[in-house]
Amino acid sequence: ILHVNHGERKGGDHVGSVYISDKSGSRYSLSLPNNIRSTTGDCEFDKVLNLEGVYIANFKEVPSEDSKAAEDAAEAEAIENEGFSKAGVDQKHGVQSKGKDEDAIKTVITFDKGGVWSYLKAPKVDSVGNPINCPKNK
Repeated sequence: ILHVNHGERKGGDHVGSVYISDKSGSRYSLSLPNNIRSTTGDCEFDKVLNLEGVYIANFKEVPSEDSKAAEDAAEAEAIENEGFSKAGVDQKHGVQSKGKDEDAIKTVITFDKGGVWSYLKAPKVDSVGNPINCPKNK
């Protein structure tokens, strides 16, 4: 897995693209575009400990002008929202203040080393059981 920064995009976005290699490691293909990068260059991309091929990442969702693609994405998200159980994630990133447009940031998970990415379902309660009011469109 390789993260490439293609330069700063308009609007000051700090994003890059995640690429995965073939078996030999000589050919790469795009796995996840618009992966979020901090101003210090850290990627919001983490390996789930003790689970081979499982990664969690944040990416900036770019509105599509193609309504068919948007409908397909909404349908895929609905299918993926059927449930997701707990997973341990390497906690290498500390909590930082909000400095990005959080509305456009989505969290995804892959179970096959970046072959297919799926949206994560928002939790209904926090760690102490208090309800979380998370709008479905975010």
